[in-house]
Amino acid sequence: TTIAIVSVDVIGIMYPEYQRIISKLPDYITLDNIIITSTHNHEGPDTIGLWGPDLLTGVNLEWYNEAMDHIADSITEAYISMKPAGIKIGHTEAPGFSRDSRDPQCIDEQIETFQLIDQNETPIAKLIDQNETPIATMIFYRSHPEILWNDNTLVTSDYPNYIYRYVENKNRWNSYLRHWSHRRIDNTKC
Repeated sequence: TTIAIVSVDVIGIMYPEYQRIISKLPDYITLDNIIITSTHNHEGPDTIGLWGPDLLTGVNLEWYNEAMDHIADSITEAYISMKPAGIKIGHTEAPGFSRDSRDPQCIDEQIETFQLIDQNETPIAKLIDQNETPIATMIFYRSHPEILWNDNTLVTSDYPNYIYRYVENKNRWNSYLRHWSHRRIDNTKC
């Protein structure tokens, strides 16, 4: 199975844009799935038209079109350099890091990680070894990245940036995939 996973530090990428990105891929790219997700942060550039003046979009079309091209290019580059991979899964909790400003209080403190390990360098049977160099690391943590709140006027990826930097610097991994997942928690289930 071949899958491309792209995560972007913006509020969202809507389905018509997903289709547009896919249409930009060269014909030789054959993937079983292409997943494009966003961290849903509120400090990134407007990608869905929420923050413009009344009745106008807040999307900077020049930046946006270039960003969509970069996403398509990143999928193409990943496809060209694709290699067989195994997967290593981790789980931990981050108590006290997240909070909910609304009732009912719904907090998921779990963090999951998935590392794709080069099968050419490490046989699957040895994936429990701590010495493999990951091809990619995906981090899933359900906490809305809006720590800087409404007073912030700077473009930033919010706290996911610090997680990326920590993982990259501590482990000196040369290649990685930064995937941050924000999952809506249904209040009816709290």
